Amino acid sequence: MFQTYFFLQAKILSRKLDGLHIKPFVSIVVILVLFIISTELIFQKSYGAYLNCFLCLILLSTFSKTRRIKFLLSIFQNKHFYQLRLIENFLLAFPFLISLTCHRFYTLSFILIGWVCLLVFSKKEISLNLKIPSPFQRHPYEFTIGFRRFFLLILGVYILQLPAFVYFNQNLSYFSLFILNLIFFQFYAEPEPDFFVWTYHNSPRQFLTKKLKGAFSNQLILSAPLTLSISIYFSNFFIPIIIHLVGLLLVSLGVVMKYKNYPNTSTLTDAISHVIVTGKQIGRAHV
Repeated sequence: MFQTYFFLQAKILSRKLDGLHIKPFVSIVVILVLFIISTELIFQKSYGAYLNCFLCLILLSTFSKTRRIKFLLSIFQNKHFYQLRLIENFLLAFPFLISLTCHRFYTLSFILIGWVCLLVFSKKEISLNLKIPSPFQRHPYEFTIGFRRFFLLILGVYILQLPAFVYFNQNLSYFSLFILNLIFFQFYAEPEPDFFVWTYHNSPRQFLTKKLKGAFSNQLILSAPLTLSISIYFSNFFIPIIIHLVGLLLVSLGVVMKYKNYPNTSTLTDAISHVIVTGKQIGRAHV
């Protein structure tokens, strides 16, 4: 039963990659190499092991989306459902566990294994019935919904600046600023209802231009306090501005990918694949 399920998932992924003119074997090799390189860079920092666990838990949480859980429960009995969830969680966490073990963080490895097992029983996305005021009512939909959905994560990024400032850790500040911009990209992963799209009486170019202007202004509202505080505190304006510009590129990519795939969802993997394919096409055009 599980073999059929994983075979179908592999087929779906393979067809998506074929549609982007990317060979599955090549993508696996690239992802593996990037993971090894990024892991080595992460573990050079004092907080690298904790960041490794944090990233793993974020990825595992994507397996607990309500729609996905309902789908799995509709085709598997409870016993098989939990077995499948355990297999999926360990498959995803395996590279992170290996990296922790190789760097001799055995205690964190066991703690992460515990979380992997506990998340098997998670059937609902974490949600809080709190009305959080948002400064983005005039520009729905992405930042209005995204700000409330990722409020705790955004708050955590700002709180992370306290130890960065206390211990004068510039790298931690730059990393948190980059994570904040990745969160903004995630705002555009989910398509809005048709109603919000049809309220725009514009040509495609005007529509995308208006969306990009709104995205840039909203991003500035949320990231400017952090960017300015880091720049002033560390007396370095160059790197924070570069990270902010990279964030603008990410948000622009998020906007384009969202309406390129509309009404389907878009992910960071889709965006990276799109950039690679576009780069190949540009390269061939110049040859």
